Amino acid sequence: MEQNGLSIKFDFNENKEREKQLMPLCLAVWNEFELSSERIYVYVAQTEEFDFTEPRSLNYQGKYFRGIQIGSEDFHNLPPHMLKCVYRPITEFMDDDVSLEDTLAYENFVYIRNGTCTESVGFVLTLAHELQHVTQRCKTRKILFANSLLFHNLAKTLDPYTTLTAIDIPSEQDANIVSKRIGEKIFGPELVRKYADSQIKSFEDMSRYGHSGAHAELIRWQFFQRCDSSVPYDLQAKTIPFFEQYKAKITVALAKNYGLDISQEQWWA
Repeated sequence: MEQNGLSIKFDFNENKEREKQLMPLCLAVWNEFELSSERIYVYVAQTEEFDFTEPRSLNYQGKYFRGIQIGSEDFHNLPPHMLKCVYRPITEFMDDDVSLEDTLAYENFVYIRNGTCTESVGFVLTLAHELQHVTQRCKTRKILFANSLLFHNLAKTLDPYTTLTAIDIPSEQDANIVSKRIGEKIFGPELVRKYADSQIKSFEDMSRYGHSGAHAELIRWQFFQRCDSSVPYDLQAKTIPFFEQYKAKITVALAKNYGLDISQEQWWA
């Protein structure tokens, strides 16, 4: 399925006013990527999704999340009403001899939170950030999977005493740098700087009062503000030594869950 001749669909959930406002920005961001071979579904929410925002949910994304990128290998984690977005209708299949890949209408799902859509700069930065994760999955899949493993398990099981936060994960640094570069191209460096300053101020205040997760967001925006968006980021070169630090603590089963075979010396190949 294509939209405006593109291999991407932007779903505004029938919010015509928001679509009119944000579609030009969506296309401006999309023009910065070379993903014509990837089928991508961008879901622009207009309500808060329980599955992502409720701490009791298995899919809880944290209090301050702005968007999510999900590859087809994890579509089973999508809320039921979103599955119809990425799978072809069952009526299209005439027999049971169909592979899982054949059932896919899209290989990538990008979710933009409702609250992210209220400010243009923030929306562009988030969309660009998530599309960079799609790029990582397309071009360096196992490298992204290694980053995902660390993102979800570093503080939880691999190193409970770590002081590292999400922005220390190479795939997150890469996505932040690319999103900053694209945001500066669309809005100019000054507007992007002012937006980042406002986020830093907000999370400084929340961190001061002990809001859970606010400190990690503060560190993230400080990184965003100081990084040089003009300097290329070598995701593979940054990821391999970072992952190797924790490889001895990663079980074969855990790695396999993330599509990695760590028994191979060059697990990223």
